[in-house]
Amino acid sequence: MDDDRSRHQGDFEDQQALELASVAWTKCQKAGDLNGAANALRILVSAKCALLDHDVVEFARAGVESCRNTRGRQLGTQLAEAKMLLAFAEAACRSEPSSTLCSEAIAAAEKAHEIFLAGGDALHRAESCVWLARLHACQCREESSQHVKLSRKAAELAFQIAELTGDLRSKAQALLAMAAAAFVEDSEWQQMFEKALEACQDLVDPELEVEVRLAAASWHLQKGAPTSSLEHAKEVLDILQEHGAGSHRQLEATRLACAAYLELESSSHAQRLSRELLRLTQVESSEKVRACAATLFASVQLAAGNLDSESGAVGAIAVAEDAASLSHSCGDLQAEARAILLLLQATRQKLEKAPLSGQEVAKKTSVQAMQIAFRLADEQQGLQLAVDLLDGLVEMLSLIGKPSEALSLASRLRNVCDDDASLLAQILSTTGKAMYESRRFGDCVSSAQEAARLYEEGGKQREAASALALVAQAQMKQGKHSASRQNARRARRRFGEAGDHEQEIQLRLVVVRACLAKDERGNRQQRDAFREAQEAMKMAAELGKAELMTMTLAAYTMACYEMDQLESCCQTAEELLQTQTERSDCRLSALYHGAKASEKLEQYSNAKRYAEQALSLEMVDVPERVAVISQAEAADMISECRALCESLQKKLLFTRATAPLLAQEKWQQDENRRAPNSRRGGFFTSVGLKCPACGHEEPAGKCISCGAGLPWVDCNFCPDCGARQVQPATRPTPAAAQDTRKAAQVKPAVEGGFLNRAMQREEEAPLQRRIREITGKLLGLDWQSIEGDIPLSDIGLSSGAAVMLRDELQADVRGIKLPPTLFFDHPTIREVLTYLNR
Repeated sequence: MDDDRSRHQGDFEDQQALELASVAWTKCQKAGDLNGAANALRILVSAKCALLDHDVVEFARAGVESCRNTRGRQLGTQLAEAKMLLAFAEAACRSEPSSTLCSEAIAAAEKAHEIFLAGGDALHRAESCVWLARLHACQCREESSQHVKLSRKAAELAFQIAELTGDLRSKAQALLAMAAAAFVEDSEWQQMFEKALEACQDLVDPELEVEVRLAAASWHLQKGAPTSSLEHAKEVLDILQEHGAGSHRQLEATRLACAAYLELESSSHAQRLSRELLRLTQVESSEKVRACAATLFASVQLAAGNLDSESGAVGAIAVAEDAASLSHSCGDLQAEARAILLLLQATRQKLEKAPLSGQEVAKKTSVQAMQIAFRLADEQQGLQLAVDLLDGLVEMLSLIGKPSEALSLASRLRNVCDDDASLLAQILSTTGKAMYESRRFGDCVSSAQEAARLYEEGGKQREAASALALVAQAQMKQGKHSASRQNARRARRRFGEAGDHEQEIQLRLVVVRACLAKDERGNRQQRDAFREAQEAMKMAAELGKAELMTMTLAAYTMACYEMDQLESCCQTAEELLQTQTERSDCRLSALYHGAKASEKLEQYSNAKRYAEQALSLEMVDVPERVAVISQAEAADMISECRALCESLQKKLLFTRATAPLLAQEKWQQDENRRAPNSRRGGFFTSVGLKCPACGHEEPAGKCISCGAGLPWVDCNFCPDCGARQVQPATRPTPAAAQDTRKAAQVKPAVEGGFLNRAMQREEEAPLQRRIREITGKLLGLDWQSIEGDIPLSDIGLSSGAAVMLRDELQADVRGIKLPPTLFFDHPTIREVLTYLNR
């Protein structure tokens, strides 16, 4: 036990090392051999860390205090104290330290380095620099932090010392520390890692190789390279299996491998691997290791969607409960907190799927989580876990309608974490969510604004954007639309810079709502709302997410209606309805605005259809935060649609009764204008009638405009659309022939070709038939099946075919220059005819 490196002679024999070091620690303390006790303490700490002993930090701190309290300053006391300080730094670094513990461990490592430097102990000095580098890397909050520079500097110093002393192990550890610092800076960390791995393989040190490969697996996973991460994790598992290492050594490698499998969408492999580890821990491991394995298996089951045992397999909820029970038995509060946090997530998912059956489980889990979080706050350990539990609690309690119950825990944590800006910002943000769900919007704005300020000071732009988004939504509820619009735009820009386009789209929808609502001065910004909705719709189409596309279509429908783009409003509403979305708030908004737009366009049948569909919605479920309309707006829309249906019924009856008379009167006026001396007469029969839309004879007799049957008994005009029956060619009477000759002597107002003659007679049918015939020839369709109100692009007309159609039509039209973009600017045949008639 004279040299602390003796622990590496038997790799992975953690239990035996723990037993021998415990005996040596006791004997050295009794004999007053501080140096031997320090060596034993270092071995004890390494073995306890490997065996996942949660008391290792307190044990190392007690060892340092025992050395400081030794009476007299015996020879070697300072060297022993420095070694014990290194043991404390190692224990802190390997136990996922908090910011406070990390600062304490950094101070201990710096003091140990000073002692080793004064004593000329280069070997331990290099090791202290390695731990300093790793602790500073743990303390990093962002890339520009001072801790990144200190970590890199300490790692470089350790490497220089190892080069001078020729210590290959310290050199490999220094290279690993340099790779960690480079990873934080997002520089060339892979080169450092490869050098560290090469040094380990030259040393033939499997324990150090395992440490290097685990770090690389974690880094690759964070950088979005699950395949490389899986390769290193599998290598670690092979090394551990070859050397007969216990299951506690396999935990981290299995966790990384399962995470990589889940990233690669291979949940079955992750389930098999985690189940195998759980089975192995039941045979040869401690309660703590079994609890960790159960927590890992529960997390994999949760990711795979197996919440309970209905499918025959053990579900995440049951395994998480077992993990929490095992952690409680072994007295590991933080491990119990991790299991409860996982149980919260699984219970919340079950509650979302089955609200009624999950109520009791949710209440029980909430009580457990509250108790654990309060204990962590009272003992001031694992505060990050306590804050995560608070976040999960707010989400859970919001689902059961009791978010205010989490505010007492939030207040307690705020007092405990007042010195840690990062934790305090997270607590304030979560408190803001609880306030929002409790409809305390003023308090929500205050908390979320303070959280955004703290996040911005810490350089966490995405978290700041989330807090600002909450502020904007709360201000929207308060009716402060101008402030809501400004904060939503700030949040939207930050999300865009962070690359989170889904959140950016949702914030654009908030801006749309804020722009369409009247602000404090009674103003609205319809044009800005239209631009935001249009851009959001384009981004949603690029992302390809159905729900986002539905929400943006609904917002665009609102914006088009407010901008009086009524045809676009109806078209977008129809497109949204074809998506068969389950978002009832989006459907209601589209139907309402489609009905209003159709009414303005005097398309009363469509307006009535939209309004009736809106009333047929059994229940309008409006999300609290990510919503296109509010619950109050939904109720108003339903009420207006009910009134609209009644008014439209009257308008339709009036239109049906008067349309034939109005159309007949217009036709008579046109006839008198073209031939004042002509005389209307003749008898109409069902045989040989000509369709007013295309001009060809239809013995069966149907109006192509509306589908009504021909002939009409009572009058010569369709009662639905007002189209006129055309008398077939018959032998004219002498009086009629004289009128015809007089009409022929009238000089046409416009000279020209086919189109001008058709326009002179005000008959669109021949030209419409010609366009349909050309289109049918280009697309290989029956020209009679092509309707005048359907966009030609919807039936397959490509850009090239549109140009060919224009060229073909230009040959029939003389005197008018048709633009190349004719069928792009006017996509339907009816719109083309309207354009040409102008």
